[in-house]
Amino acid sequence: MKNLLRVDFKRVLKDKLFMVICIIALSCAVVMPMLYVSLFFLLGGGDISETRELMSLLGVTLDAKYLFFDSLSIGNNLGLILPIFVGIIMFKDLSKGTIRNKIIGGYKRTSIFASNFIVSFTVMFGVIFAQAIVTLLVSLIFFPFQSTPFVIGDLWTLLLSLLFDTLIYLLVSALVTFLCATKKSAGIVIVLYIAIALSFSILGSILQIAQLLVEVEGSSKFAVAFLEFIQNINVFNYGTSIGGITKYTWSQALYFGLAPIIFTVGLLLLGVYKFNKRDLK
Repeated sequence: MKNLLRVDFKRVLKDKLFMVICIIALSCAVVMPMLYVSLFFLLGGGDISETRELMSLLGVTLDAKYLFFDSLSIGNNLGLILPIFVGIIMFKDLSKGTIRNKIIGGYKRTSIFASNFIVSFTVMFGVIFAQAIVTLLVSLIFFPFQSTPFVIGDLWTLLLSLLFDTLIYLLVSALVTFLCATKKSAGIVIVLYIAIALSFSILGSILQIAQLLVEVEGSSKFAVAFLEFIQNINVFNYGTSIGGITKYTWSQALYFGLAPIIFTVGLLLLGVYKFNKRDLK
């Protein structure tokens, strides 16, 4: 397993597309905060703090913490394209016949699948987290870390948010690994991932509107609870709000923690089963 991991990490890090990913990540980390700074500078007539105060009165808060978690979101900027790029790199192991050589060399398919998953997650989360750190450092030059004084409760919320984002990328990595191990071309992997991500994002928006209508009409409590449940387990829905929540309820912490773990384990088990049955030509 160690040899597999070493070979797979080396293959990914040497891939030219990985360098492209790093360049895009660095660009997003610098450009996005500067866009907000430029916008606030223009709106405030040269005074960024004045614009921030005006936005806060409108209920919109912008600070370094928000930009940090926004850059981690799977629904924004790098988070949208990173799984696709990683999927393309990982699929090369199949398209070039490398996996057949590994099997001939005595490695089990389960170990090969596990290695691909570990490498996918490590690379994906490593890049997105590094980008978020650079975003935070750039943001702190112009914005405070948060709009309110930092207390011990904020540290707990911050750590929980990081944990939830980590679990989301575990799920995304499992999905990418599953698609790469079961589909016949990189194009299909890309199309299916985009379709899945968009479908669940759109579903979240539709159910959010439906939930508001149900609450306004005073329909059954079961309908409201069911819609809330679906929203709470849809990572492509709540993933964009992580970091913006000032305090998690116990139910939110339970849903945000367990849902991605359950889906990740399910995808990995199904992926191993499918991959073991796959005919590698």
